[in-house]
Amino acid sequence: MPNILFLDLEIAPMIVSVYSLKNTYISPENIIHDSFIICGCWKWANSRKVYSGTYKNKDKMLSDLHSAVTEADIIVGHNVKNFDLKWLNTEMINCKGMPLPKTHVVDTLTAFRNLTRYPSKSMRYLAHKLELNNVKSSIDMGETRYLHFKDNNKLLKKLVAYCKQDVRTTESLYYAVRPYITNHPNLATMSNSDKKTCPTCMSTNLYNKGLRRTSTMTYRRFQCLDCGAWSRERISSTPYVKPELVNC
Repeated sequence: MPNILFLDLEIAPMIVSVYSLKNTYISPENIIHDSFIICGCWKWANSRKVYSGTYKNKDKMLSDLHSAVTEADIIVGHNVKNFDLKWLNTEMINCKGMPLPKTHVVDTLTAFRNLTRYPSKSMRYLAHKLELNNVKSSIDMGETRYLHFKDNNKLLKKLVAYCKQDVRTTESLYYAVRPYITNHPNLATMSNSDKKTCPTCMSTNLYNKGLRRTSTMTYRRFQCLDCGAWSRERISSTPYVKPELVNC
């Protein structure tokens, strides 16, 4: 089975010095306290346990996150490409740590943006709209600014619980949108089955439904009867008829 990692980070806001609340450019010289990772939570597919680490033991948190990302075949998160993974890279560079390996990434935010017309693609909205069991909880993230000045174990515990729930909600969103993602990493390459395997969920419960035609070739098309995703043969098994013309 592939190692599918669900990941989420919570970040403290930066503290800056400004003279006006109106929209204005804020120079880096006005930064009093920079943002930092408060906590990171992650879990594996087919496991109920959610792991966590916090800034109070930053080295261990980053080491555990690095190990999890290294072990993963696929990383899944909501805005994970532009937010969580970039923050991990930032902290690794700051700490002179080892780079993260190149890994398949499925960003559920990108998937919903590219595939749907929901008025909001926020995790909380989508979870409610899709009536998922794991619904994102709410918290006043403005409270996190106080962690710049003193430890607050009660608030930190609350943030970790919030982050863990985000991970569970991300997993539910992933399974909801996964059959629609046409460029999903090919899980069939990780299967030991000698049967035709769904590249999206690894099921062998496939049904041949028609043909997929390209500019030059024709392939048999299949639909997974477990997840619903469509796929086609990699090599055409239909009689090859060379077309005299193709589009230019």
